[in-house]
Amino acid sequence: MLLSIAAFSPVAAQAQSLPDGINLSGEVEIEGLSSSGDKETLYYGDLDASFDLGASGLGFDLGFLGVSDGSDSESAIFAALTYGTQHGKFSVGMPRNALRDFTRMPDIGGVKYLSLATAPFTNGLVEDVILFGDADQLGARYDGDYGNLKVAVSYHDFDDFDASATDIAASYESGIYFVTGGVEFLNGSGSDANIFHVEAGAQADYYSAGIGFTTSDDVLPDATMAWASYSALPNTDLTVSLMDVDGTTIYGLSGEWRFLNYSRVQLGVADSTDGDAIWDASIGLRF
Repeated sequence: MLLSIAAFSPVAAQAQSLPDGINLSGEVEIEGLSSSGDKETLYYGDLDASFDLGASGLGFDLGFLGVSDGSDSESAIFAALTYGTQHGKFSVGMPRNALRDFTRMPDIGGVKYLSLATAPFTNGLVEDVILFGDADQLGARYDGDYGNLKVAVSYHDFDDFDASATDIAASYESGIYFVTGGVEFLNGSGSDANIFHVEAGAQADYYSAGIGFTTSDDVLPDATMAWASYSALPNTDLTVSLMDVDGTTIYGLSGEWRFLNYSRVQLGVADSTDGDAIWDASIGLRF
C-alpha cells in the first residue's frame, strides 16, 4: 500500500513551553504544488501537546497527524497517559512510535507530499499503517535522556492486522557531530521483517549536513540519503537534499524564511530520475 504512494521527511520541530505545564510542538502548513501543468493544494498538520498534571509525574500526551488535498483526507490521533521519573518517561495508550523522532532528514525540496511518501525510510511503517490503513493500535513507549545519549523504545499492537511493531532508537551527540537511528521489528501472522535506519552528520549555528542509510528484510527497498543546509541570513535556510531508493534518485532544493516567532514561508523544487519536477510554495507555522 505505502510503496504505491512512494513511487516517488520533516525536520524535528522545536517544542515551545506554554503556561501551566503544557508543551506544544509540531507544524501546520498549506502547500501549493505544480507539476507538468497540474496544480494541487495540500493541507498538512503534525502536532503534539504534552500536559503535565503536577508534581506526581503523571501527564497526558495528545498528537495529531493529518493531510488533505481538499477532496481526500487522512488523519490519525495519538493519545497516551504518561509518567515521568528520574529514569525516564513512560507512556501507555496510543503513543507515537520511537523511530520517527530520531531522524534529521529534511523534506526533499520542502515538499510535504514527498515527505509522506518517503517517511517509511526514516520513520518506520507504524505511522503509515495508522494513517493510511485506518488501523487501531494500542502500545507503550519509554524515553530516556542520558545527557549526550537519548534513547526510546516503543511497542504497537495492531489487532485488526494481527501484527505488531517494536521500535528501538537512539541518538548520540558530541559537539557538533551526531549519530542517530534505530530498528523497527515488524511481526505479522506468518512473517517477520526488520527495518534498520542510521544517520550521521554535523549541526552548527549556521549549517548542518548529514547522510543516512535504510535497509530492511524485503518490506522496503534499500535507501541512501544526504542533505546540507546553510543559513546565509538570519531566520533563513537554504537546503539541498536527496534520496536514492533502489536506483531511483529524488533530489530537491528549498529555501525557508521564518518570521513572527512561529511563522514560515518556503519555496522549493523536487525532481527525480524517473519523474517530473514538483514545484512547491508553502506557508505555515512551526512550534
